[in-house]
Amino acid sequence: MTLPTFLGIGVPRSGTTWLHELLKTHPQVYVPKYRKEIHFFNKNYDRGIDWYEKYFPSDARADKYRAIGEITPFYLFYDACIERILKMPSIKKLIINLRNPVDRAYSYYVVMIQNGECVGSFEECMSQHPDILQQSFYSEQLKKYFHHFDREQMLFLIYEQTIASSISKTKEIVANFLDIDVEGFPSTAGVGKVAVSRIPKAHAAYLFFNKIAWMLKDRRLDCIVSWSIKLGIKRVFGKQPLPPKMKEETRRYLKKLYQSEIYELESLLNINLDCWK
Repeated sequence: MTLPTFLGIGVPRSGTTWLHELLKTHPQVYVPKYRKEIHFFNKNYDRGIDWYEKYFPSDARADKYRAIGEITPFYLFYDACIERILKMPSIKKLIINLRNPVDRAYSYYVVMIQNGECVGSFEECMSQHPDILQQSFYSEQLKKYFHHFDREQMLFLIYEQTIASSISKTKEIVANFLDIDVEGFPSTAGVGKVAVSRIPKAHAAYLFFNKIAWMLKDRRLDCIVSWSIKLGIKRVFGKQPLPPKMKEETRRYLKKLYQSEIYELESLLNINLDCWK
């Protein structure tokens, strides 16, 4: 039975898709080719280990990989995930992507608009959907993991200090943590803009496609969804301008809201987060 040796557990809108695509390019790393977020430890746990195992290489193929894993950035926010992860002894390492809490909250709002989960301005939606802001309070959830995992088992990728500033530095950090050869990453891997969410012009058609896509994924037909996207199906839906930008007074309010959280994280992780202040 082949099960993951590492997990990416958080947080949404912090470069986790970029990381998944980067890891796919390395010959010593296995992550599911057609599906990034498996949601096993939060939504699909009742399906059992046999269901989960099918996302990973067979025992005969597993020996060629030094690291086997998957990335589901919502794991951090489900308390039940901790106990479930601990029951899988193959998992030795956790990767956590973090981003400026204000920028992450707005980015998550844009995705919610895209997916039809909310309507209106950022200010309207953040009052209607507390999770938009709550998910940027990282320290409370991280402390729960620190009760069960050593600091050496956890890699924290600060978006502004790594992915957004130095791709080569990020490759080295990830390679050292996963004990893989940094030279295994192609020179072009990770180069280019991190994906930016856009609001489809044909929104109803996009939401219908999204619903069908999740139905296919639920039946382990992720490859069909992946091929459709590669063939350009999303271009059919067109694009419209992003929602209104965050108001300056809102940004000031949120910076004040998260100020103590940032200092708490600096102390907890023993890192400098001036780039968030």
